[in-house]
Amino acid sequence: QLDETIRTLTEERNLSTAILGSMVEGVAVVNGSERLLFANQGFAEILNLKFPPKSGSALVEIVRQTELIEAVRHVLHGESRVESEIVTGTLRQKYFAATVASVRAGDTLGAVVVLHDITELRRLERVRRDFVANVSHEFRTPLTAIQGFAETLLAGAIDDAQNRVRFLEIILAHARRLARLTEDLLRLSQMDSDRLELETDEISV
Repeated sequence: QLDETIRTLTEERNLSTAILGSMVEGVAVVNGSERLLFANQGFAEILNLKFPPKSGSALVEIVRQTELIEAVRHVLHGESRVESEIVTGTLRQKYFAATVASVRAGDTLGAVVVLHDITELRRLERVRRDFVANVSHEFRTPLTAIQGFAETLLAGAIDDAQNRVRFLEIILAHARRLARLTEDLLRLSQMDSDRLELETDEISV
């Protein structure tokens, strides 16, 4: 029975190690003394460690990200869960969402660290901000022209037979420009909607 129990526990440990080792996310376990008990390959790769950290190594000797160390310390001092964001690299920065949760085995308190790559999410957010800024600029120019010439006409230029037609033509040209911009935005929205539907169908298949 003892042999069977040991064999079962060994198989479970090997299975857990294999699963954690194959994960893309970085996973690490830290004890109450801020020493690393376990770290998978993903954790080492994310933090650009030249070699897998040894069990028992001090966290501050391995991790250079202050935000992550502080998150671990908050959990070890009583918080159940802390979420943070860390940035690695200089020329090609990568962004990771760090989740640190407390874990207790008997009277022993520790922390589990999970690092999830959100670089693509941050890139898309930056693209969206740039897109909104560009669209706002494209709309602001014709709107300013329409408002300016309309105010000029209302201020008395409508009685100026020589200029009022030219002003109205300018207003019309900018209104048509706004209409084209709106059509382009609607077309982009429809293309994005079609792409999402296609990806959903592929996932379902």
